[in-house]
Amino acid sequence: MLSITGQFTGDAFPSTEVFIEDQGGNRLLIGAHKERGGLLNFFGENKRPTFNVNMMIEYGDNGVFTRIHEGGETYTPQQWEKEVQSRFNGE
Repeated sequence: MLSITGQFTGDAFPSTEVFIEDQGGNRLLIGAHKERGGLLNFFGENKRPTFNVNMMIEYGDNGVFTRIHEGGETYTPQQWEKEVQSRFNGE
């Protein structure tokens, strides 16, 4: 198991995404934050909270991610990708 816990901060613009890659070269989206505002939000303070992460990732003997555990739920990598996209879109 790989445990990932953290708080991501940054600018309100542009959008932000965080991912990791397994031994098979598969990227797993950890989280994403949709931009707010426009170019004027690009300047100035860049320590605005964007999103928090508290998850466990299972991987097989080959180092490929197999399951994601977050918020009492379990996801396949494909299901997790859809979950992050849904959160990003505010669904």
